[in-house]
Amino acid sequence: MVQKIAAFFRPGLSVKNDVRRIETFLADAEKQLGGPISTLEHAALQDGQRMRVEKALALIQFKRSPKDVTEDFVHATAQVDGANPIEHRQIFVQRWRPTGKPSGKIIQMSPGFLQTGRNFYEQVQLLNAEGHEVVVMDHQWAGRTAGMRGVKKGGIDSAEGVARDVAEVAGYCNEILEKEYATHPDKQLVVVGTSMGGGPGMVNALDLYDSGMLKLGGGRTIPDNRGYVGMGAYLARTKSLLNNTLDFVGGIRFVRKMRLPAMGAPKLTDDPYAEAKIAAHTVEEDTRAQPIAFRTPNAGLKRLITSLKKSLPKGRGYFIHAEKDYLADPSIVQELFGNAGDNVKVKMVPGRDHVMEETAGEQSYLLEAVRFVTRK
Repeated sequence: MVQKIAAFFRPGLSVKNDVRRIETFLADAEKQLGGPISTLEHAALQDGQRMRVEKALALIQFKRSPKDVTEDFVHATAQVDGANPIEHRQIFVQRWRPTGKPSGKIIQMSPGFLQTGRNFYEQVQLLNAEGHEVVVMDHQWAGRTAGMRGVKKGGIDSAEGVARDVAEVAGYCNEILEKEYATHPDKQLVVVGTSMGGGPGMVNALDLYDSGMLKLGGGRTIPDNRGYVGMGAYLARTKSLLNNTLDFVGGIRFVRKMRLPAMGAPKLTDDPYAEAKIAAHTVEEDTRAQPIAFRTPNAGLKRLITSLKKSLPKGRGYFIHAEKDYLADPSIVQELFGNAGDNVKVKMVPGRDHVMEETAGEQSYLLEAVRFVTRK
């Protein structure tokens, strides 16, 4: 909060010099990188300049070319049978081409609550190096995805809404797979979901699609031979004083829908370096959290858990979960997927970290998971 107050006063009475400095930086970056940072123009992209600055910094950091990374919007309109209507959304996606020999695999990344695709850039580089193409998405709660009423800023409409968006992007990825990797003998889609983007998002999307309750428009499909990976997948909250307090606040009228700045609650990691990176993302993207957000998906999660006890999603699955996860209860993941047979594996790792994508010692767990779900 102190940083945000200081940043407010830093420009002084005018931001002209700051704008000029940004324009100069972008011009220099395009000369250095050999082309436009991005060619995307879209009505849902309200701050294209900031997107280009963020992308330019990432391209320079990871020594990548603008041609390697492109942006798009996926128009999401599908509905879930028996659920409340879901708002149409323009889902922001970013596509990172492989740096290693193309594997024929497209990895879809579904971020957790308060996260955007930018949280996964380091893991993206690891996946690209193994030859995988990666598509990262922004969810309704943060980033550049927008509905008819704009970005929700820390809100969640429903578990079905989160699932619908993941399914639409999965269908989009499969279109790329069928078009550009049609002759590759090892082509495969792998859907990766973290926290809220893993439980209500990835697992729920595949379950609803497999059961026929969610049908994609425009001829898009999700293949049966897909792989799926959950990183700290949220199916129920871990019981703790902090989490119980946040849940209580989420039920208070006039407070539950306030768009509060993210201030380190709930606790996500013990790694100070990862914590600093998470804080940087929240400040840069002005990430907000509505206290009601973790209550909103509960009805959908109850239905999902009942369904999973009858049958699991098609394909091969892998779940990575901290044994004492701060936020997502590991016991429900172990119960549902721990004894599911040779096609599904649960890896319980020491510690309490809920997010692993920005912790150097834990980022490689995803590579292990992808190798498992893509093996023949």
